[in-house]
Amino acid sequence: MPKNIKGGNKTKKTKAAQHRYDSRTCADMTPDIDAGQQYGLIAELLGNRRVRIICQDKIIRVGMIPGSFRRQIIIRADDVVIVSVRDFQTDKCDILHKFLPPDDKTHRDEHFTKYAESNDINFANTSDTDTDSDDVDVDNI
Repeated sequence: MPKNIKGGNKTKKTKAAQHRYDSRTCADMTPDIDAGQQYGLIAELLGNRRVRIICQDKIIRVGMIPGSFRRQIIIRADDVVIVSVRDFQTDKCDILHKFLPPDDKTHRDEHFTKYAESNDINFANTSDTDTDSDDVDVDNI
C-alpha cells in the first residue's frame, strides 16, 4: 500500500467544511430591522444547541444554534451574532449569522460597550430565580 500523504477522513471533512460557511464582510451583513433581526452578544452557553444572548434592545433571550452551524462554526461566549426574534415567542430567538474575528471586534465596540459600561441589562428576565412554592412538609405525610 502507498503511504497516505493527504490525510484521513477527518482531514477531508474539515477541508470541505471550510468552504461551506459564507464569510461575508461587515458591510455585507446587517440585520433587517423590519424582519425582526438585530445584533446579539453571546452571554452563556446553555447546552443542547441553546445559548443565552444579550440582544441589542437590552433584553436577554434564549437563542437556538441552527443545525447548519453544527461541526462547522464554533460559537463561544462573547461572540457577536445576528439573531432573529421569534414573533410568537418574544423571549426566544434564532441565530442567523456569526461574525468572524475582524468584524466581531468592530460590532462589539459599536453596539455593546455602552451596555457593558452602564450595566443597564436586566437579568430578571432569565429563569434563574426559582420560587419555592412547592414546599412539602415531610412531618405531615
